[in-house]
Amino acid sequence: MVTIKDIAEKADVSAATVSLALNDSDKIRPETIRKIKRIARELNYTPNLRGRALVKGINNTIGLVVPEIENPFYAEVVKAVKNVMYEQDFHVLLASTDYNSEEEKRYINLFKNGMIDGAIFVGVADLKATNDQIILELARDYIPVVNIFRENVQINELPQINARIKEALYSSTEYLIELGHTKIAYVGESEERLAGYKKALREHDLPIRSEYIFKNYHIIEQGAEVGHKIMKLADFPTGLVCYNDEIAMGLSRFWPTRA
Repeated sequence: MVTIKDIAEKADVSAATVSLALNDSDKIRPETIRKIKRIARELNYTPNLRGRALVKGINNTIGLVVPEIENPFYAEVVKAVKNVMYEQDFHVLLASTDYNSEEEKRYINLFKNGMIDGAIFVGVADLKATNDQIILELARDYIPVVNIFRENVQINELPQINARIKEALYSSTEYLIELGHTKIAYVGESEERLAGYKKALREHDLPIRSEYIFKNYHIIEQGAEVGHKIMKLADFPTGLVCYNDEIAMGLSRFWPTRA
């Protein structure tokens, strides 16, 4: 393994000078910093992040927790976060909970060990059992925390990035109504999205039919499952609005087969 001493020997400077240069110290001349960093790259030097963290109190690492990585939406969020972190010379520790609140709790406790500088929680592991309080404890006592799209989670003390989810489902439902559909089903598990769907139906004087509302679904396999149920309806809906892309993909396997 390449060490600071190896770089110092090739650059003909002291190990202390190398350390200062790699940390962009103003005590070292810019041309010397450039030379040392060039040699470090040539030798494929990898800094000891644990040692640096102990000295500087930072790790240049954040934890990113998502419900799953197969979902194209979450994959795009992960990609965007990683790109921004890379530009800031930060590393990303990616964790997937598989929609399990206990798994999310395990990562929260892991983040208390001091090896990351902050955490981002995207979505909710389990809409029925969130970890609001221990995430708040993590933010208060350990590291900065940001929530992204944690629907149905209200922690006012934390920075939140949310989408206008209710308005999105309202617009989607209204679009189908404008196309002439009057029998529209909803598939998903989000109360906020469901509220947008219902609002559009009410404003267009269309009935809210309980048999057209399929709750507690969010992955492809469940989309296929609810597709079987829709196929059995006597009064078949002509339009669907879905919780996410995965539900839509699962449903699409069955939708074209019904005349």
